[in-house]
Amino acid sequence: MAPYDIDILTASIASINLRDTQRQHVIKTILKPALQDASHADYIHENDDCFNPGRKLRKALNIKYEPWNNFVRLLCGIRHFPILLLQNPTNKHDKPYEEMITCPTIQWIDEALQELGLSLELVPILDICSLLSTADIQALDYRSRQPTIEKSYDMVEETLKILKPSIISVCQCATKGTFYKTRSAWGRAENETARALCSSLRDLEAECASEVWLGDDHKTWAVKGCHPMRVIYQDGTTANKATERHLKQMIRDMYGPCAKWWKEYQARKDKKMIPVRNRYERI
Repeated sequence: MAPYDIDILTASIASINLRDTQRQHVIKTILKPALQDASHADYIHENDDCFNPGRKLRKALNIKYEPWNNFVRLLCGIRHFPILLLQNPTNKHDKPYEEMITCPTIQWIDEALQELGLSLELVPILDICSLLSTADIQALDYRSRQPTIEKSYDMVEETLKILKPSIISVCQCATKGTFYKTRSAWGRAENETARALCSSLRDLEAECASEVWLGDDHKTWAVKGCHPMRVIYQDGTTANKATERHLKQMIRDMYGPCAKWWKEYQARKDKKMIPVRNRYERI
């Protein structure tokens, strides 16, 4: 092989090694530019139109106050931050909010966000099967289970169509039917969006991301993670410790830039305060 050919081969290998993962591509080309363009904190609030599909499902399924309130409070957050998508994160969804967030999954997420300088109140969190717990599904007649689950998937899809997120952090692996044999309440989703917004440990480790269309006019990026329960109840093996490292890195990658933006936004707000007679007044 001629020296020139060796140089070309070396350069080619170097370019492969330095090539961004799909996750890093999304962060560089979608997330960071969106944060740079955001001049203020645009919040999803409790009266937002995105909750209209949920209100209809709540009425149809006679959902009580606590599950509804928890659904709303978790989804409220800063609109231009990636939505964190889970699957049935808590068995306490029918408890008051302050008790519900003490469940292991939400606690894990809260601690991971707080390490970055964020909180549950800032990051929108959505359950792919909102308003229904595993216990709710198992309490149904067997023939009613999947149709009821599909109603929730449809509602979540309509909610996302209204929100039009640019990025969704996908931390659930159930909707492709992965756990069908071990978790009888969850089969393969018929809803195509619910199936597309699904991940795996392999996707997490490879830092995968994929494009997902929400309707005909909006494309979002699904950045692949895994459910925190995969690391909360780990057995201490090397493989499970690696999964925890991968998931924590995914959270840092996706929400570290958001934390930086939030800190700078708070600093800009502080600069708009001037002292007036021993108190502060906005200018």
